[in-house]
Amino acid sequence: MTNRIITFILAILLLSFSAFAQGEKNGNKNLSKDDIQSLKVAYFTKEIGLSPEEAEVFWPVYNRYWEDSQKAHKATRKSLKSIKELDAKGKYQETEMKKLVNRYIQNYKNESEIAEIYLAEFYKIISTGKVAKMYIAEDNFRKKLTKMWQEQAQCAPKADEKMIPSPAK
Repeated sequence: MTNRIITFILAILLLSFSAFAQGEKNGNKNLSKDDIQSLKVAYFTKEIGLSPEEAEVFWPVYNRYWEDSQKAHKATRKSLKSIKELDAKGKYQETEMKKLVNRYIQNYKNESEIAEIYLAEFYKIISTGKVAKMYIAEDNFRKKLTKMWQEQAQCAPKADEKMIPSPAK
């Protein structure tokens, strides 16, 4: 019974994702963070093959992993931005740039450390094969979202194609 309910919920969520990805038929172009999270849960659960028991333990750990890795990645991007800004000035103290580069590398290492810490946690929850499928699902889900957003951007009116009616003659 529980499997039927989960399968039904997954089917509805996946159909919603498919309908949204097909275009603008429903007029809703923007997915909220909650919408994306719901789609992600459905997609990952299906792709990884999580049982209800595994999913119950997996998702809280995965959500912490995702939050921690996103914070670390944001810090890495911020430190790279600082390097670019200083480089764009052209003139800078060597020690100042060295400090920024070292911070960037440390942030990059932090991302790797977070991945290693959570990998050990994932191995405690699900099999190695399912861990591998999780990383594959992350990559595929990211690609699907990117493709969907790119397609929407192509359908959106360009800045120079303003929707101004031509004057009546």
